[in-house]
Amino acid sequence: DNKGNVAMEFNTAGMYRAKMNKNGELEIGIYGENE
Repeated sequence: DNKGNVAMEFNTAGMYRAKMNKNGELEIGIYGENE
């Protein structure tokens, strides 16, 4: 959204995803990990 919040829907238990945080660092996740 316009505030930088990310929303992603999962269609498998092990869905890879990635984003850049406010410091420009890459954050990567899989499964239902909390970020």
